[in-house]
Amino acid sequence: MKCSLLAVLALCAALATVAPLASALTVLSVDFGSEGFKVGIVKPGVPMEVVMNAQSQRKTTVAVSFRQGERLVGDPAFALTAKYPTHVYTHLQPLLGQLANSSSTELYRQRFPYHKIVANEQGLAVFKSPEQDADGKDIFYTVEELVGTLLEDAKNQAQVFSGDAIFNAVITVPAFFAQAERQAVLNAAQLVGLNVLQLMNENAAVALNYGVFRRHEFNATPQFLMFYDMGAGSTTATLARFSAVPPTSPSGKKSKSLSKEAIPVADIIGVGYDRSLGGFEFDLVLRDHLAKGFTTQYAKKISRPVTANPRAMAKLLKEANRVKEVLSANIDTVAQIESLHEDIDFKLKVTRAELETMCAHLFARVASPIEQALAMANVTLAELNQVILVGGGSRVPKVQELLMQVVQRTELGKNINADEAAVMGAAYQAAALSKAFRVKPFDVTNRVLFPVRVTFPSAAAPIAADASSQDEAIDGEATETTTTTTSGGSLVSKTLYTFQSTYPSKKVMTFARHHEDFVLDVQYGDLEGNLSADALVHFGPRELLHVAVTGLDTAVKGHEHDVAKGVKVHFEMDLNGIVRATFAEAVFQPPEFEIDEPQAEKSTFDRIGEKLSSFFGSGDSKDTASDDEAENAANQESAPEQQQQQEQQEQQEESQQQKDTETETASDQQQQQQEQPPSEESEKPAQQPEGEAAPASDDTVADKAKQETTQETASSTTASRKRKVQPKPVKKLLRLQTEIVGQQSLPSESLTTITARLDAVRESERKRRQLEAAKNDLESLVYSISARLEEDEELRAHTSQEQRDELLAKSNEVSAWLFESGEAEGLTDAAPFTEKHRAIHALLDGITYRISERQKRPAALESIRKSITSARNFVDVLLKMNETDRAQSEDDIETFQSQINTTSQWLETKLAAQVKLAAHEDPAVSSYEISLKQQRLDQLLKSMTLKTKPKKESTKPKSSSSSKKAPKKVLEDDFVVDIDDLPEASEQQQQQQPEDHQEQQEQQEQQESQQPEQENDAPEQAQDQREEHQETHEL
Repeated sequence: MKCSLLAVLALCAALATVAPLASALTVLSVDFGSEGFKVGIVKPGVPMEVVMNAQSQRKTTVAVSFRQGERLVGDPAFALTAKYPTHVYTHLQPLLGQLANSSSTELYRQRFPYHKIVANEQGLAVFKSPEQDADGKDIFYTVEELVGTLLEDAKNQAQVFSGDAIFNAVITVPAFFAQAERQAVLNAAQLVGLNVLQLMNENAAVALNYGVFRRHEFNATPQFLMFYDMGAGSTTATLARFSAVPPTSPSGKKSKSLSKEAIPVADIIGVGYDRSLGGFEFDLVLRDHLAKGFTTQYAKKISRPVTANPRAMAKLLKEANRVKEVLSANIDTVAQIESLHEDIDFKLKVTRAELETMCAHLFARVASPIEQALAMANVTLAELNQVILVGGGSRVPKVQELLMQVVQRTELGKNINADEAAVMGAAYQAAALSKAFRVKPFDVTNRVLFPVRVTFPSAAAPIAADASSQDEAIDGEATETTTTTTSGGSLVSKTLYTFQSTYPSKKVMTFARHHEDFVLDVQYGDLEGNLSADALVHFGPRELLHVAVTGLDTAVKGHEHDVAKGVKVHFEMDLNGIVRATFAEAVFQPPEFEIDEPQAEKSTFDRIGEKLSSFFGSGDSKDTASDDEAENAANQESAPEQQQQQEQQEQQEESQQQKDTETETASDQQQQQQEQPPSEESEKPAQQPEGEAAPASDDTVADKAKQETTQETASSTTASRKRKVQPKPVKKLLRLQTEIVGQQSLPSESLTTITARLDAVRESERKRRQLEAAKNDLESLVYSISARLEEDEELRAHTSQEQRDELLAKSNEVSAWLFESGEAEGLTDAAPFTEKHRAIHALLDGITYRISERQKRPAALESIRKSITSARNFVDVLLKMNETDRAQSEDDIETFQSQINTTSQWLETKLAAQVKLAAHEDPAVSSYEISLKQQRLDQLLKSMTLKTKPKKESTKPKSSSSSKKAPKKVLEDDFVVDIDDLPEASEQQQQQQPEDHQEQQEQQEQQESQQPEQENDAPEQAQDQREEHQETHEL
């Protein structure tokens, strides 16, 4: 029983330890778009699920507002766009990683003219707030800070939805995001403490979501599917090749131990995109149309153009989005806005035909992404199995009509959730990367859209470039090399990652001439041949990294006599699509040297066989040939041993200098020469004269052969020969200083400033929540008191008129301070509200206490009276027993009776005092005091019932093995032992009985003493039983 209890307690402790760990296993996915974001989670025991926000919506608007020290995120912030448009920041995705003078930033200025976008110290685009801080300084918000705020809100949504702390996430980004844009997303996640498992391309997430639910439909025959995704800010056409391949080991070979089920693969072989073609572009065109209609209708009534009013333009943009969605299902609708501009109401009828006409230039760009994707994948329209629509913009009827014309089909695929496919695919990927979940494998292969090259001075031209990625498609990849001449010398450019190569992957470039430190630049390569004119316009800076390789002078020391094999610089393109220079090393090849090694030995069985053949053979040239063959066979048998010795020797010599190695080799040669015998002729066996028979028995021949073979073995072990050894190359790590060009990572100063500001905002929000909660609680209390004084009969019964008047006066005083005086309006601290709340409760708590005691007292009295009755009945039973039969002494009984009487008298006294009190007076005794008295009495009763009689010493003689008593049974845990079957113990063994037998005897005696006496002779029977068990333990 003890072991079982300990096991249960240990299991409970283990579960308590694992529970907090299990709660941290939940992972997050965020589909971050231009207009909104969606959040998905994967939790142990819960399948993939899309999170609903505080407004019970599955999609949250990308909007952040800062106004008068208050921050709003999501839909509450977007609601302020019509009233305070300059304080609300929306559609932030196109500005990630953009310079202030880039084409994308200029397009944002045109769309939102009321925002002021300036350049910071790094030249990146930042928002200048219309407000100033407490010191009168301008406030600037970086795009990373705003996006980080949205990611923090996504994290909070997931934590509220799941009830767990979340730290890891997979975030989707457009496939055309360059390194600067991807790094900006990582910076935003870093600001809010979110660990990014992967920046997953949106098209890859959609393809994964499509494939995981259809994994059994794929086989060795590839299927080509195109996903046409028109979102709010951009359009992407993705051509994915789905297939299933046999599982392979990490070395690339098939393994019998792996699962026989083929692994499905989604290979993204073609991507085409338009960065600015999306649903929001249609909204802007329709907004301008509505503004033009308003100006036409009310040109004579307005004093200034409606386009100069930021609030009016924000209202028009919101209404344009609504009209567009209505026209997707209807042929016409009416746009109407109250008090749009200068208190003028606006109303205008819009038809679908008008929308298609005014957006004709946008519809002409629909086919371009499809053509780009087909060209990149080198796939024709006839090879496509299906074209699937994704994104909200694809719901426009005209877009679907044009798509069917382009792909030459009468129907488009709509068999996935166009809005949530990306977030669900990212959730599956998060579960696969978290290592906390076991999911069925589904590989997704991404392709490089923008080639990456390395430029360096010709003095450090590389002699080789090799791929060390696990992806076999990269092995043997041809690299393009170009040379340009500048005033500073010749520059060599070598392609590191080619267009359409797969990632993640690692590569190594070897530079032959490494006498001095050198630098190299990593940048995007030739883009003109792969990108459209519009894509080139919006593409950012091409420079990525500036890498300095230093420490060559230190690495060469100690290797002056070695052959320099060059400097190897290692690069990596990780899961996020970001290129990094990981480390560099100098490689040296030590020269060859000779060592002495023992010659191969002949096997003992081979030597015995040779001697037997020599005794029974003819002694001609065939014997000599057989001897040579036997020697060759012996050499082959000993070859593995030689190879093993050689490898051990090479490993020992790898870290030593050539001089030390030669010294050791010379000493080994001297030692081996000393051990060699002076002559080999004495080892040769004596030969029989030709033609003379040598009769001998088989035993004699075998013994003689064995003896001679032993002698030859001893001599052959001392023979040696010289062998050349090629040491392994020596690698020395070099210093690698990497500078991210364009300040893609946040500087430490900016990171500190933004982090401090975010912490201050969080603290301000916490205080504001406390203030709101305290204010709401006080308001609710004031309202409830008036109602209770009029309607609550219990309260009126337990209060006097004077008490009710005092409570009402205090309530009216707080109400006047709260609503009429205006003193509470400007307060920012919750303390005054909390103090008023406590003042009212000081009067209300006494009333509430009396009502509560009135309800609890009857049950408490009934319970203590039952305890007193039980205690008295127990005393009566003890008094009826003989003194020799009970374990309780007279003093114990007397003390217990005294306690019973004291408790009873105390209770009667308190009840008599309570009867004299009115209902509005505090009670004479509380239910808690009654409960304490009852607990004390119950403890005394329990201790009395557990008392046992003192153990008597046995006066009976010890039993022997010759006794004729009936066999007795001894219960030892779950085993039954027959006494007569036990061997007779000696006196010495009896003296060495274990202590656990005595403990077991005492426990059994205690259990017997606790059993109620059913008969008058129960004590005698218990005594006999104890004596019998005592005899048993002595045996």
